[in-house]
Amino acid sequence: MEKIQAGASDFVSGRDYMLIDLSSWYKKRLAPTIERIQSAIETHHQLQFQYVSQSGSSVNTVEPYYLIFKWSNWYLWAWNETRSAFRLYKLNRMAQLELSQQQFNPRQVSVPQISTDQFATKVFVRALFQPEVKWRLLDEFGADQITEQSDGQLLLTGEYSDLDSLVRWLLTFGDQVKVLAPDEAKQHLIETAKDLLSRYD
Repeated sequence: MEKIQAGASDFVSGRDYMLIDLSSWYKKRLAPTIERIQSAIETHHQLQFQYVSQSGSSVNTVEPYYLIFKWSNWYLWAWNETRSAFRLYKLNRMAQLELSQQQFNPRQVSVPQISTDQFATKVFVRALFQPEVKWRLLDEFGADQITEQSDGQLLLTGEYSDLDSLVRWLLTFGDQVKVLAPDEAKQHLIETAKDLLSRYD
């Protein structure tokens, strides 16, 4: 597969019959970031950057080893000196990425076995959607989890990673969804609606 370069075509050639579109909303910032990381990996230079996670913001110095494309996002697999462990970093959460003058001796590292725990399904959801959003349901869940009702509404039966993420996702549908389960999601949506009303009242 060809090297990704800033300003290059969005398409990367895999095999003769395969074209992979790597464009995204973050193209202008993402391509230079990938190019800088590639350079660091190839020349064995450390990287320094600020990183934002659920626990807050931190400054990291790492030895970069792999660029990974997973679930429509780019990640860096790197050795974190401070933590003395390998870590996975989402590129969109990086800021002030700098190529350090400090080189490192590459470690023995196998291809990372990235855990899918972060995508593990935990919350069962049943909800009715308007037919206009069928394309979104097909994109995110697939046809086998959607049942068309006699009135044209679409019954989604599936699982989601966690309650907070489920509620945020449901809110993107506005009035085109009615949640049947879980009750916690329904209550969360009611409280959010009340809060929105009070803000704009």
